[in-house]
Amino acid sequence: MNHAYAFGGVDMSIRTVERFMNVPIDYYVKVNMEGFERIIDILGGVSVDNPFGFTIDGVTYPQGRLELDGENALLYSRMRYDDPKGDIGRIERQQSVLGELIGKAKRLKTVAKLPDILDQIRANAKTNLTLDDMKALFNNYRKEIDTVSKDQVNGGGQRIGGIYYYMVSEQERTRMHDKLAAMLAKDGGV
Repeated sequence: MNHAYAFGGVDMSIRTVERFMNVPIDYYVKVNMEGFERIIDILGGVSVDNPFGFTIDGVTYPQGRLELDGENALLYSRMRYDDPKGDIGRIERQQSVLGELIGKAKRLKTVAKLPDILDQIRANAKTNLTLDDMKALFNNYRKEIDTVSKDQVNGGGQRIGGIYYYMVSEQERTRMHDKLAAMLAKDGGV
């Protein structure tokens, strides 16, 4: 995925996922993570449970519950080289920060902060969703936000020609395709 985006942007990333999972992707949201830094600060920071201690760029993140401002949340979510899970661990931290951010936005009375948050979203996110599409998504799925399930494409790292690849078996690809197809069919897709 990283290579697809680096060499072909959003379009190649979409085509790569569509081919790999054999499911259509109609919409995308591309997010500049620095925008999350500013949104986190607007909301007063986030709390995360750090599974192990590490230091990155001179900042130490001890194991346990952490209160992070935007800059530290972004740095926390980007570390991967000292993580035993590598890139998968980084993705888990990013999901944790994003989940906490969404939870905090739901808990706080954010009406007064909404203009600042929307300014950051406009400046740091690109999408092919129309405003009507966004409203429909919000109305159709707002009750589901707390029931989001996660899964992971299982595989293993392999170096080929000096480049690291995450290799996935055909059985695993089929498992993920079937799961996605079933979810999409339930919601009126595929």
